[in-house]
Amino acid sequence: MWHHWSLKLVLLVFIARPTPSQGGSCTSLNPCQNGALCDDSGGIITCSCVVGFAGEYCDYQDPCVNANNPNYTPCQNGGTCQVVVSTNGVNFECICPIGFSATLCESPEANICEIEQPCNNGGACILITLQDYICQCAEGYIGMAFFFLSASQFLFYIFSILHNTS
Repeated sequence: MWHHWSLKLVLLVFIARPTPSQGGSCTSLNPCQNGALCDDSGGIITCSCVVGFAGEYCDYQDPCVNANNPNYTPCQNGGTCQVVVSTNGVNFECICPIGFSATLCESPEANICEIEQPCNNGGACILITLQDYICQCAEGYIGMAFFFLSASQFLFYIFSILHNTS
């Protein structure tokens, strides 16, 4: 008989915890945990988590944050960590930048910058898609991807074009 009663008590406590979609009030039964701010405007409860926590009630540690290392991210190569909340708890996924793939963005993808190395004189190749790019000129250089010139070379080039066309 004791087990039957304790099971009912646990069940009642679980049912009494409102979900954001059930509405309720933050003052009567605040479901938010770990210092989260409770908001019940509009009759719907939402929890705003403090840094380091995630989930509907902020009851899980945020997998994208490490309190001991503010630069921590599980994603590599500039990937963006995104918290994923499911019925099984909280996990994360990495949104990879162009040129990288896999679970943690750890795998480079073949791309035009890597294969053709189109930028000259120390210019940086910046991917737009795997096939399209722009070149960022190194200091002291200007020009298009295949034709980088120093400022003095560029002026000489322009002068020679103008001189030959007149």
